[in-house]
Amino acid sequence: AWNFYRGRTTVVIIFGSVGALLLVAGFLIPAAARRFHVVWMRFAVALGHVNSRILLSLMYYLVFTPYGFVSRLVGRDPLRRRGGKLESYWIERKQTKQAREQFERLF
Repeated sequence: AWNFYRGRTTVVIIFGSVGALLLVAGFLIPAAARRFHVVWMRFAVALGHVNSRILLSLMYYLVFTPYGFVSRLVGRDPLRRRGGKLESYWIERKQTKQAREQFERLF
């Protein structure tokens, strides 16, 4: 759509023609369309498998790892793992007026 809007109709005509040809072939020769579909879906599954590994790895190494390094540098300990020996690890919370109603209506 963007290419058509920008006046680049050659790409639109090529991809539109290929799509129309595959559509007509699918109606005229369903067995060939089925084979094409199976091959295409296998390719899509393989591509999705590779892409998900790449994207998740990039996200881990470019987002979570630097965040962990910076958190350690500034001394942040969200899990309170460096507390030392304490008598109790219980975290005191202030009780609100709505505590009982909060448990009766969870959703």
